[in-house]
Amino acid sequence: MTIFRQPYPYYYYRATLLRLAATIFALVFLFLFVFEPFVVNPAELRMSYWLICLIHAAVPTVIFSLYYLLRNSSLSETQKERWTLGMEILNLCILFFLLGIGSFLIRDIIYTNPDNWSWHYFLEEVKNTFLAGSLIASFLSLLNFYRLYNKSQRQAAELDSHLHQPLTQSTSTIHIHTNLKSDDFVVDLTTFLFARASGNYVEIHIRERDLVSKSLKRLTLAQLETQLSPNVLRTHRSYLVNPRHIIHVTGNAQGYELSFSDTESTVPVSRSNLAAFDTAMR
Repeated sequence: MTIFRQPYPYYYYRATLLRLAATIFALVFLFLFVFEPFVVNPAELRMSYWLICLIHAAVPTVIFSLYYLLRNSSLSETQKERWTLGMEILNLCILFFLLGIGSFLIRDIIYTNPDNWSWHYFLEEVKNTFLAGSLIASFLSLLNFYRLYNKSQRQAAELDSHLHQPLTQSTSTIHIHTNLKSDDFVVDLTTFLFARASGNYVEIHIRERDLVSKSLKRLTLAQLETQLSPNVLRTHRSYLVNPRHIIHVTGNAQGYELSFSDTESTVPVSRSNLAAFDTAMR
């Protein structure tokens, strides 16, 4: 369960989804055509075997694409960023069940068997889909998780050695302008840890006398980043950090997680910000 709760990248954005769908089509077609994994009575076939393989490859490709297009529209960006290995495997299991149903519904197109619409063949199609897909996909997901996790852990360990080297900052206090002059405030970089976007506000985390406090300020994270630059790093679409106060970097399959003194709050470094973060910290 600890492994299943680990962060895992959400791959199914539109650009990647198209490549994955094409890969699925090619792999399924080649797998069925080359290995003929399931026993079929040739007398029941309505068409040539290569055409059957083509249909069996097209059905999961279409279902896969539609499933994740719907998931993309139903999931918020925050939910995608909090994707875990368990969520990945659960969605794959749901997808395989849907693929089994799809394979069952096309039986009349492919076979002349009068029992095509029986419970026996429904269960057989679902079972065959799970046998052909779930074990392989789960194995590949676990393998990919450990690949990403180990890579991030190695890189995080290297970054740890650079954390306590002095980082120059142009000034210690910066006056921050907001949309309303009365809401303007000052950021002291000797105490500022990180900032997090919170709706129409930014949550400022400050460490003073071994205590960490937070306050809400009415401005966007982009406005704060512009005024604090180059003294802060954008690690995530919702976070800015002061690199001088990072005490530990750990890796996971989605990127890094940053720790600070006297607080259990951590800050993620998303995959899209890894390269920039690595360069800034080395």
